[in-house]
Order: sequence, then structure tokens, then C-alpha cells
Amino acid sequence: MEAYILTKQRSLFNKLSIIFIIFLFIGMSVISSTGNFIKDGYKYTENCIRKTYFIDGNDTTPPFTNCTFDPDEPDGENGWYIGNLTVELTAEDDLSGVKEIRISICGNPEIVFPGNYVRFFFDEDYKDFYIDYWAIDNAGNVEINKRFYVKMDKTSPDIDITFEVNHLYFFRELRFNFSTKVTDFISGIDRVEFYRNNIHQKTVKDPDNRYYWIWKPTNYETIKGIIFMPKITYDSVKFYSLFVTVTFSGFWGDFYAYVYDKAGNMNTDKISPSHPVGLYDYLLFQNITIPNNYSGHIGRFFIDVKINR
Repeated sequence: MEAYILTKQRSLFNKLSIIFIIFLFIGMSVISSTGNFIKDGYKYTENCIRKTYFIDGNDTTPPFTNCTFDPDEPDGENGWYIGNLTVELTAEDDLSGVKEIRISICGNPEIVFPGNYVRFFFDEDYKDFYIDYWAIDNAGNVEINKRFYVKMDKTSPDIDITFEVNHLYFFRELRFNFSTKVTDFISGIDRVEFYRNNIHQKTVKDPDNRYYWIWKPTNYETIKGIIFMPKITYDSVKFYSLFVTVTFSGFWGDFYAYVYDKAGNMNTDKISPSHPVGLYDYLLFQNITIPNNYSGHIGRFFIDVKINR
């Protein structure tokens, strides 16, 4: 009797095992035939199941926007661009994806660009110009605003050089006053450089826009007067002038003024004055050097010479 019951229990166990195996094969067949399922609005493939790659759909992280410039550094001076500029915004999001990029230009109402990419092209003068930008993902997360600035000056400054003959000081010593009128409405004036016959004479940086160069010519033709402590060498004659009159010849040439703005743009103007007739000057209480190619007389206290050029 006990053997029968045992045999009967074994028979029942075998039947249940067979049924379990059948249902197991049916379940595997269903999974293999469907291959994917939907959870929280996301579709998962069989590979995702096998890799246990599950996403719960809870996106709380805002997107991140990269900002790139071309050229990547200002091509002018002091942070200014003097050529065209391209700016690209590329947003990334690790879960729900980027919905849009928004910008605000100089504090004005925002502009919406669907997607994760925006490209800007700048080719005009801009001063105190900036753009705020941020991205929003499909879950509604908003990136913290970021900002970039554009300083662009593609316009050269204006310059106008003028010339006049002045007599300065009590004894009316002769001076030649070269001055410039300069304007720049974007980055502002940085400096003015004066040249005579392509030789640099003076650089002027003046916040009051008073750019001038007072030139005292040294191409003397005749020299007469009272001197002190003359020193004659093979190449030159040096003396201290107490009261000397001089005349000039051949000192004229091309006078240039170059103006540079703070962005590095440059402009130039030129003047070539005519030689005035009978021009003379007084040289008082100063050290004088002339070339040793004169004809005439140089004494201990007197000079009367002509420079042979």
C-alpha cells in the first residue's frame, strides 16, 4: 500500500514537471516573438532586457549648452574682433533630449530655436553687445542662463593731418606744428604716430584727443651769432648757443600721421608742405650740433658759417 502511494505521488510529480516545462517554453516563445515592450513611455528592446538597461523616465537634470567661436580668439587687439565671427551653440541632454535653445539679445525678449543647435554670424560693428542663451529639454528642465559678449570693430578711424608754422616762447623760436583730427565711434582712438620721410618721429597717446607733434628742424643753411664752449671734432661741431640766428634749406619732405584705434584698425594721412621763402629761426640757450662740413668762421664766442650740403 505504501509503495502504491509513493508510486502515485511520483506519477503526479512527473505530470506537474511536464506541465511546468511546457509553460516555460510557451513563455520563452512569447518573449522571443514580441522582442520589446513599453514602460513609462519608453520602448525597450530585447537587448535592453538582456543587458538590464532600464530607464525610469524621471529626468530632473537640465541640458548643457556648449558655445564655440570661430575664430576662437579675437583677431584684433584688446579683445576686439576686426574680422567676421561665427558663434555656434550646441545643447546636450542625457535623458529626455533637447527640446529647444532660447536666446536674449542685449536684454530684449527671448527668441526660441527648436532643436539643439544654433549658429550666429557677425559681420558688423558691435559695441556693448551680448547674448544670453539657455536650453530646455523635453522634460521641461531649464538650463541656467549663460552669456557671451561680442566686441567687433571693422571700421578704420578717420584722420586729417594739418600743418602750420608757429613761433613759440618769448624769443619767438620757430616751431612746425603738425596736428591731427581723429575720430572713432566704436573702440576709440588708441594712438597717433608721426613720421617724416618714413622715419618715426613721435607717438602720441592722449585721452583728450589732442594729437600733435611740434617739430624743430635742424637742417640749417647758415648760422650766425654768439656761442660758448665750441668743440670741433672730425665729424661734428658742438656748441652752446647764447644768441644765434639760422636759416634753413632742404628740410621739407613727406609728413605722415598714422592713427590706430583700440581694436587695431589703422588709417593714415599725408601732407607735403611747400618750402617757405626766407625762413629763419633763433636758437637761444641750448646745445647745438652741426656736421663738420661748414665754410666760414667758428671762434671762441662767435660763429658765422654756411653748411655745405
